[in-house]
Amino acid sequence: MQLLADGRLHVGAASKVFRIDNSELVDLLAGDYAPLEDELFRPLHMALAANGDLWVAEGHRLLRLGQGASQTYPYLAAAVLVAPDQSVWIRAWDGVADSGCCFYHLDDEAVSAYHLDDPLPVPPELAAQIQALRP
Repeated sequence: MQLLADGRLHVGAASKVFRIDNSELVDLLAGDYAPLEDELFRPLHMALAANGDLWVAEGHRLLRLGQGASQTYPYLAAAVLVAPDQSVWIRAWDGVADSGCCFYHLDDEAVSAYHLDDPLPVPPELAAQIQALRP
């Protein structure tokens, strides 16, 4: 359960993402967002982009639930953050227990990886938000 950038509470449960609107539970995959065809997922963490895309860290992958189209990305994503420039940061893991692993930065141009203890090439305020994705 998360309060996202639109000021509304979002809930992820067993292949579903819901938003609470005026005390009503709204199934986003049945309305606002294109569903993932016959796919099961377990939402762990969510972030909302300015364009309305909902990013979902799902453990075994990263999902972008868009208005009209959805995509999956092959990252073992545990947490996600949409930066002010609308690029996406995720905390991921490499499949090795207790390794913690890394942050990935996805933008229109490339994907960059940073170890959890590496300095991040962003302003201090954003670096603090990214570091807050750590367990």
